[in-house]
Amino acid sequence: MGVIDARRFARHRSDWSRATIGCLERRSTTVLRAATKPEHVPVLRELGVFDQLVHENHAFDNTLDAFAHARLHQARIQQ
Repeated sequence: MGVIDARRFARHRSDWSRATIGCLERRSTTVLRAATKPEHVPVLRELGVFDQLVHENHAFDNTLDAFAHARLHQARIQQ
C-alpha cells in the first residue's frame, strides 16, 4: 500500500501521477492519494488521475486520514 501526498508534486506532474498510480494498482499495490488541493481536483479528474485509483474513497483531504485508512486495510489483511 502506498500513500501519495499530492503536496509533494507540482501540478504539471499530474500525468506522472496518473501513470504511477495505474502502474502500482496493476501490481496489486493499493494507492491512497492525499492532500490534493481543491483547485487541482477538476484538472486531475479531467486527466484521469482519480480513475486510476482502485476505489473512489482512496482520495483524502490530508495525509493523516490516508494513513488511518491504510491502517484499516492493514488490520483487515492481518485478520
